[in-house]
Amino acid sequence: MHRRSRIACLIAMTALGLVLSACTTVTAPFAAGPAEGESTPSGRYIVAVTHLRYSESATDAFNRHAEVLQKLASASPGNVGTSFRGDLGGRDRWTLSVWTDAARMGAFVASPEHIAAIREIVPAAEIVRTVQYRIELDEYPPAWDDALHVLETQGIDR
Repeated sequence: MHRRSRIACLIAMTALGLVLSACTTVTAPFAAGPAEGESTPSGRYIVAVTHLRYSESATDAFNRHAEVLQKLASASPGNVGTSFRGDLGGRDRWTLSVWTDAARMGAFVASPEHIAAIREIVPAAEIVRTVQYRIELDEYPPAWDDALHVLETQGIDR
């Protein structure tokens, strides 16, 4: 093989690798929260699913806030568990969190850290979609495919 052909082949393989990595979605395993295993009066949990595509200009802000919010959510009273996913090389991120009740979930959403993230990232976001629904206790943890289907069919764009 000629030197130019090898270089062209190497460039093509590198480009293909970049394209494939940009299309790969990585999902973090479900992490137990402090309320995992708690029963609820209704016998059901609340599931919250979000999809965010942040603007390129908000990448640093997103990364900074995401780390804080992941730690906060996983330690919040009423949090049964959380999972996160994202596109490698992309700006699409999803969250899946399970809560014992609306009041405890609302306390997390109203936290100063969450409000600061929303104020900084959401105004310039390309996609912000959310949904909440209920599952039976024995359906925990919810499957990502099911959560994404509910988000797609019942989610609210903001």
